[in-house]
Amino acid sequence: MPHLNPFVYWAQNEDSLFLKIDLKDVNNPDIKFEERKFHFQAHGVGAHGSENYGFCLDFCSEINPNESVCKVLGSKIDCNIVKAKKGWWPRLTGKPQKPGWLKIDFDRWQSEDDLNSEDEKLHDIRDDYADLYERLKKEEFGYTKEDLKKVYFIIYNLAMFVGFTYVVAVLAVQYLKDGIDSFSQFYEVVGPAMKYLHFLQFSEIILVLIGWRSGAILPALIQIGGRLILINLLIDPEPRLHKEGTLFLLYLVWSSVELIR
Repeated sequence: MPHLNPFVYWAQNEDSLFLKIDLKDVNNPDIKFEERKFHFQAHGVGAHGSENYGFCLDFCSEINPNESVCKVLGSKIDCNIVKAKKGWWPRLTGKPQKPGWLKIDFDRWQSEDDLNSEDEKLHDIRDDYADLYERLKKEEFGYTKEDLKKVYFIIYNLAMFVGFTYVVAVLAVQYLKDGIDSFSQFYEVVGPAMKYLHFLQFSEIILVLIGWRSGAILPALIQIGGRLILINLLIDPEPRLHKEGTLFLLYLVWSSVELIR
C-alpha cells in the first residue's frame, strides 16, 4: 500500500544532517538507516490528516548508520544523522531534483543544535558558506533577496527616469512653443506628476532603514522630505504659485538633477 509523504525539513553542519519530519501523534515509527539511505514509515497526523506516511531518501554521500538517531516528539520527529566524513554537502539527495515535500530548514542552519551538547552550535551558513546558502535559497524559493532587490531597483529607476523625463520634456516643449506664456498652464500638466514622483522617492528613505540601500538617512530625509513639504503644504494649496516662472524653473531644475543622478 503506497504511503503519503510528510513534509520533511533538513539542515546540516560539518558533522551531521538534521531532519525534522512534520508528523504529530506518531507511535512506533519504522525507521531504518543505511550508508546512503534513510527509510521512514509511520502512522500520524500530517498535511493529509491522520494517515500512513512514508518516504525514502537517497543521500548524496555516506552517513554513519550506527551513530544516527531519531527522537519522536509530540508534534514532530527530529533526526540527527551523523556524516561518515566531515564536510558540507552541496545538497541532501543524490539527484539534483529534490521532491516537493522536502524543504530546507533555514532556521536550523542558524540556531543552536538541540540534539547535541549545549555548547555545540551550528555553523552560520550565511557567513561560512555564503555561496552555498544563496544557492540553496534559490533552489528552495526560486529567488533570493538579491533578486528581489535587483527587480525592485530596475522598476524604480525606470519609473523615475520615465517620470522626470516626461516633466523635463513637457516643460521644454511648452517653453519653446509658448515662451513665458507657458508659465500659466504648465502646473496643470506636470504638477500631479511631480507630486507622485516625490511620493515614490520617499521609498529611498525606507530602503536605507531596511538596509537595501547604503548611505546616510539624514541627507535623504532632508532632501526628499523637504521637497514633499514644499510641494504638498506650500505649492499645491496655493494656486497663485502655479503660474509663476520661478516655480517653472524650480521644477525644471529638480527634474534635470534627478535625471543626472
